Amino acid sequence: MSGGGRRIAGTLLPLFLIGVHCGAPEGGESPPRIVSLTRIAEAEHPVEVWVRHGDDRLVLAAPAGEPIPVGPVPASEACVLHAGVAADPPLSGEVTLRVAVQDAEGRVLDVPVPDETVELRRGGWTELQRPLPALGEGGRLVLLGRLAREKGSRIGWGTPYLACADDREPKRPSRPNVLLISIDTLRADHLGVYGYERPTSPRIDALAEESIVFDAAFTTAPWTLPAHASMLTGLYPEEHGAGHATVFTPLAEDVGTVSERLSAAGYRTIAHVGGGYVGRAYGLDRGFDEWLDRHGATLESVLPETLAALSEAGGEPFFLFLHTYGVHGPYKHPDRFPSFRVPGRSEPKPIWREVASMTLHQHLDLGRFSGPGDAIAGYDSCIRFVDDQVGRLLDFLERRGMLDDSLIVVTSDHGESFLERGRYISHGYTFFEEEVRVPLVVRVPGAERTGRSDVLVDSTDVAALLLEVAGVAPSEPLSGASPLARIEGRTPRRELVRGGSAYTGGLYGRTARWKVMTAVPSMGAHGLRQPTSLLPDFDGDEQVYEVSADPGEIRNLTGELARHPAEVWTLHQQLGRLQQPGRGNASREFLDSEQARRLEALGYLDRTFGSPARTGREISSAPPRERRP
Repeated sequence: MSGGGRRIAGTLLPLFLIGVHCGAPEGGESPPRIVSLTRIAEAEHPVEVWVRHGDDRLVLAAPAGEPIPVGPVPASEACVLHAGVAADPPLSGEVTLRVAVQDAEGRVLDVPVPDETVELRRGGWTELQRPLPALGEGGRLVLLGRLAREKGSRIGWGTPYLACADDREPKRPSRPNVLLISIDTLRADHLGVYGYERPTSPRIDALAEESIVFDAAFTTAPWTLPAHASMLTGLYPEEHGAGHATVFTPLAEDVGTVSERLSAAGYRTIAHVGGGYVGRAYGLDRGFDEWLDRHGATLESVLPETLAALSEAGGEPFFLFLHTYGVHGPYKHPDRFPSFRVPGRSEPKPIWREVASMTLHQHLDLGRFSGPGDAIAGYDSCIRFVDDQVGRLLDFLERRGMLDDSLIVVTSDHGESFLERGRYISHGYTFFEEEVRVPLVVRVPGAERTGRSDVLVDSTDVAALLLEVAGVAPSEPLSGASPLARIEGRTPRRELVRGGSAYTGGLYGRTARWKVMTAVPSMGAHGLRQPTSLLPDFDGDEQVYEVSADPGEIRNLTGELARHPAEVWTLHQQLGRLQQPGRGNASREFLDSEQARRLEALGYLDRTFGSPARTGREISSAPPRERRP
């Protein structure tokens, strides 16, 4: 950790999770070891997600009066139990709680709970934090909630975990740890490090001071599946197949992934993702020893599981792929977390009511906002909330002595439009800067290189970066190259970044000076009618912008092609060669009900006045892969 004003944390502060202390128990100075009880209990007890005013947590739940045994838990001399307690259905009455420790012989020792009762906030969480007696080998916890009234309710223990003292000397990994943090739907220009006026990202901004910041990073697709597949394979959508032939097309079966290469090189590979299009059904889980899909849970709720997995790493190098929909619509975060507000709230204008009622925007619940400024404030508040969780992960890495042995990459799959192009709030349909420009902050091990770079990079370069820093060769040639190699001149600089969208069938290409967008048909590649009536600036015609002189992409120069330099014609030719469909894996037809529900909640079904075209066979989630010994 470098000194002075370049410290990521500023000072070594205690780690806080779900609003309570998660550092060394009872004031100890040793780095904490986090033990997630949901990880332990999952094999025998289902883990649910309970929604409470944006504070959506992983939960172990049981009918009132029914105990939840959890174990075995690791032996330790000092652990503190953390959990939020809630009832389903919500109630405001009293709940009697019991926490007990059961040793390997079955003897039970009660842990006192203050006042013996907990008054639940209506619909919310009541925080519990209790020191535990020493846990022997094979010990278990017993969690029990009883209601004084309200029969038939269930008691849920939200995000339960142990923070335990750990005096073990940290072991340095044989190779750098690799962390890829993907914040879905995060616009680069809404982060302080990229010049945003609101303080949305103090922790990422501080990380950027010890990192290389790429000012010209772009996505290969303005929506989730193909963009993440490019990050994890180093290939373009027409090469890896995911989300290319149709939006439900999985990763081609013969395409290798970064996780497979790192696993083969001895890395422990861990993925904690938000589900939806980042899921097993699309093949992105290949090569991961641990794949946890926590659809609907906040990153704050998932983080104890992530820290628990890293606590178990020991000296084995790990690859962590951490993905969150925390910034994705409908732009909600816990009510208790501070929000940005728009001064002078006013009644919605007719145009805003029309925008809010459109089918395309139903999943965003825009009616709760007074206007576009208020919606953007909600989006920015979500960025601030996720930024806080990223900071807590960084604090943990620093306290565990892992930070300087790790490559940390913070990026996104795409951005978000907010009425810049007509009555349209979303992503996936256009290639304007607000949707295709993404943040890319790279802290190399030891923060040995810092600064800013204007080299053109795209999602395919991320995979090459991860492998290069890990010292692992790709199993097959990649379309991308490490941005570090481009900066240092070991690889030629890019002249072009490009991408496409199965939602429209369109393509874009961009140089440092020019951008070309191909004509968009009225029906997308997956058979959905496009919302072209909402997009007067993107009406299906081919478009050309001189982005170096017109960064807002206001003046379409298509009618003046005769005056354009050879660079524009080259872009046309390159995109023209990509108009033919690339590789497409076996098409898919039906979604199972759970996956359809998840995609609908994210706005990916019924979002354009239609339904997905049926083009093949049924999607089914593969069983979890066995962990590598």
